[in-house]
Amino acid sequence: MALTFRGTPPTTLNCGPLAALARKPDKSWGLLMSGDARTAYLFQCDGEDLFAVTPEKSGANIPRSSCTQGWLLRQEFRLSAQDPVPAPIRSETIIRGMNAMGYYIWRVGR
Repeated sequence: MALTFRGTPPTTLNCGPLAALARKPDKSWGLLMSGDARTAYLFQCDGEDLFAVTPEKSGANIPRSSCTQGWLLRQEFRLSAQDPVPAPIRSETIIRGMNAMGYYIWRVGR
């Protein structure tokens, strides 16, 4: 199931105050280079247009403080620079965030 988004473009949350909440990236993830493909998981904050991608199926590395309602697993997908992402955001943006933080969070505007 692919998610469909409407409204304004997504807002990146991997910077500023939320970036300070980040854990170090999971060493098993490693750096994802442009030719690599890895399994990634798309989460949505319950009841909000707040989304996250992580290599951890449990989503345990996504900061709970950014979504007090709880993160819901929406989809497993292959993440690479060449494959489509089931979200209205560029795969390269997600890859950079995951390489830096171990996850990537963004909000879709209304």
